[in-house]
Amino acid sequence: MRVVIFYIIFTSISLRVWSQDNLQLQFGYRGSVAGARFLPSTQIMEGQKFEASFLYSNWVANKSLTYSSIRKIYKQNELTRDDVSNIIDELDTDNKFGAGQDFMVIGVGLNTTIKEHPVVWSFTIYDRLNVNAFIPKNLVQVVWQGNRQFLGQTLDHSNTRVVGLYFREYSLGFAMPILEWSDWKLSGGFRFSYYQGLSGLTNPRSKFLSKTAVDAEYIDMNFDFEYLYTGIDDFQFLNPKGHGVGANFGASFSFKEFLNFDIGLTDIGSIKFKKEVYRVASKDVVHFTGLGLGDVVNTTAFIDSLTQIFTPTTDSLEQNTFKMPIGAKLSFMTSWTFGKKEGIP
Repeated sequence: MRVVIFYIIFTSISLRVWSQDNLQLQFGYRGSVAGARFLPSTQIMEGQKFEASFLYSNWVANKSLTYSSIRKIYKQNELTRDDVSNIIDELDTDNKFGAGQDFMVIGVGLNTTIKEHPVVWSFTIYDRLNVNAFIPKNLVQVVWQGNRQFLGQTLDHSNTRVVGLYFREYSLGFAMPILEWSDWKLSGGFRFSYYQGLSGLTNPRSKFLSKTAVDAEYIDMNFDFEYLYTGIDDFQFLNPKGHGVGANFGASFSFKEFLNFDIGLTDIGSIKFKKEVYRVASKDVVHFTGLGLGDVVNTTAFIDSLTQIFTPTTDSLEQNTFKMPIGAKLSFMTSWTFGKKEGIP
């Protein structure tokens, strides 16, 4: 999983990609199996009996930093003190950074009729990865600018956490016209999904407070956290650590075959991990006065104390379990078709 995450970050930073200009690379075209991923009712396969496809996309996103700031640092090939200050000023109180990939291993569509009623079927296999890091602004300020600006204050860094999910999705779905009146048509779609959880990381408990003394002689750190994870150190594509099910719904209103209003509610489901689950947890109050000369020369004791806090424990009886939601999505799309169709599309 770590190799996959590194690859996604490396390629996303190294390559210049304008995802908004190439939205079809992730969504696919309306009427296709890929297009029905977020809007199940849009699968039409007009004039086609069978479809087979595959698709790969990766992404990096955040809700805090602007593209212009990142682009400026990239062009000047250096990170100055002013750049750091500008980036911190742009941050929200709580910030979210994410990365992931969607790999359609195979997508199959079949156009059929049941009692002269058209029904379009689909079967897909997806490998999906989502990793999200949550970082509060005050933690970035302490790390990059130091804690002197917070003398005598207690800072809450409790929203510092990382969650991640890698899973395989097997889906079987269908789309069909439901009702027609005047120039309007109503179509519906449904897709059932079975999930294999290959890797998961969750943070059910997170508390981290820090207080800098008025004279900056010490820092008091009060923390209480818990992480549960599986499939990271022993990640295997054919060894799922959990299972789950999900559902996807969609509806489309079409006017004279050229104006479409689509809505989809997808990824309603979760995965329960209960195999080879590791746990990292600690609750303590630390009074930190800095590292003396002896600690700098010989950091063994300091490192040993950190190792003791962050050493995972495994549950040989398989009593540790955790559930992770896939992340329900509500999607809307309006499309207008113009021009004349001639020949085979």
